[in-house]
Amino acid sequence: GEPVAYAQFGPLSAYPRALRLRELYRQLPVSPLPAVITCVATTAAARQRGHARRLVEAVCDDLAARGFAAVEAYPEVGARANATSGATPAFWETVGFAVAVDDRRFPVMRRELG
Repeated sequence: GEPVAYAQFGPLSAYPRALRLRELYRQLPVSPLPAVITCVATTAAARQRGHARRLVEAVCDDLAARGFAAVEAYPEVGARANATSGATPAFWETVGFAVAVDDRRFPVMRRELG
């Protein structure tokens, strides 16, 4: 009955930081523009139970139903455990994302939808 997980997501145009980051990486596809997941988090008591993975799957299903063809996330490499709401690259790989840009600090993780 209590919330245990949270995700923030939407169209790329709603997130200026994501737009700026994409400007740095010209190798990213410009079409179709992706949606972005800017954070995913679970409460401390609910961690390690798969809630974040299920939430990301639900978000991806929702975005696909809205017509998005891809989604990106921008995790921070080396952040302390539970210190970032961007999760880790390894987390994103477990939910079907691939490394689109292998930056040492802020890689771009991308998943094609459909």
